[in-house]
Formats: sequence, C-alpha cells, structure tokens
Amino acid sequence: YQERKRLEIAEKIAELELKALRSQMNPHFIFNAMNSIQNYMLDNDVDTALSYLSDFAKLIRITLDNVSKKFVTLEEELNYLKYYLSLEQMRFDKKFEAIINLPNEFDYNQILIPPMIIQPFIENSIKHGFVNKLDKGLIKIDFFISDNDTNAELHCIIEDNGIGRTKSREMNQNQPNKQKSRGTKITTERLALLNQTHERKGYKINITDLYNDNEEPCGTKVDITFPI
Repeated sequence: YQERKRLEIAEKIAELELKALRSQMNPHFIFNAMNSIQNYMLDNDVDTALSYLSDFAKLIRITLDNVSKKFVTLEEELNYLKYYLSLEQMRFDKKFEAIINLPNEFDYNQILIPPMIIQPFIENSIKHGFVNKLDKGLIKIDFFISDNDTNAELHCIIEDNGIGRTKSREMNQNQPNKQKSRGTKITTERLALLNQTHERKGYKINITDLYNDNEEPCGTKVDITFPI
C-alpha cells in the first residue's frame, strides 16, 4: 500500500511539474512575447527586438532545463526571475518596477529550492495587480533566512502595490473570457506534495491583502517559505 501511494504521489508531482511548465510557457505568453518583438521591428527598433528575443530564448532554455530538476540553486532561480522580469517590463513598456533584495551573506550556490515556485506569484502581480492601475507598479522581492529550533527556512516575500485581490476578482467577473491564471493553484498543490514526500517539511505560502490608512486595497504580500 505504501509503495503504491508513493508511486501515485510521484506521478502527481510529475504531472504538476509538466502543468507548471505549460503554465509558464503557455501559448498566451508566447504569443504576447512574439507580438512585442514584431512591434519593435515595425517601429524599426531592431536593437530592442533583438534584446527581447535573446532574453526570451534564454527564458525558454532555462525553463526547459529546470523542468527536469527537483531542485535548483537560488542563483539559478534568480537568473530565471531576472530574465522573466526583464521580458515583462519590456512588454509592458516599463509600466512597473521590480526590486530584488538579498542579504550580502547569502551563498546563492548552496541554497537549493524547487524550481518554478516563485514566478507564478510575480506573474499574478503583473497580470492582475497592475491591470488598469494608473500610477506605476512596484514589485519588491525580498529574501531572508530565519532560524528556529529545528531547521533554517528561506523566506521569499513578494509585495506589490497593485489593485488587490478583491478588485481583481471583481474585474475578472466582468470579463468572462479573460484567461485565468492556474500557476498559483498548481504551485500550492506542488508544495503540499513536497511536504508529504520530502524529509524536510515546512513548505508553505501565506498571502496577505494590504490596505492603506483609509482601509482601501493597496496591494498584495506573498510569503513563500522553503525549508533549507
């Protein structure tokens, strides 16, 4: 029974990893990226088009490399996020700014985390948090390590100044044909399975809605915890 259960979980993990790959390289994203490159070409901005195409090719290569790995170094994950953010900033014409903060004492090659966990939440901020936002968007991505009695944990805090989840849901209800993001749901399921199968437990996600002094939504904060 235990062996059959382990096989079932292994198959589920493989299935979710494939879904995660498809969700990150979905036709919608690829079409938008190719469309942006074509627009730069039409505007005779060949240098920008070539830069965009180069980053897009690197992003696809890293995604294909990572899908076969159970863990990647934090440095590899950061490279992936930087290419992804660069593409999205170009595509949205610098409508948002992204800041990544890491402590200087981090040894990026020694910290291992599952791939394709952080990106879906950043994508949510861009696709849902900044839609119809008049002022410039900001995404802050902070990493820190906390120590407790049993083991150390890596935290990744993703905070945006978007319209918030409630407003985003209202807008999605008014647009029935709008594509829904499945990346975060798949990611949550993957972390639940990792907690079942890995020796180190403690993978978790905590999402907080942010409000200003007038109790108006002013963004979203996501805390992703990785046992290390």
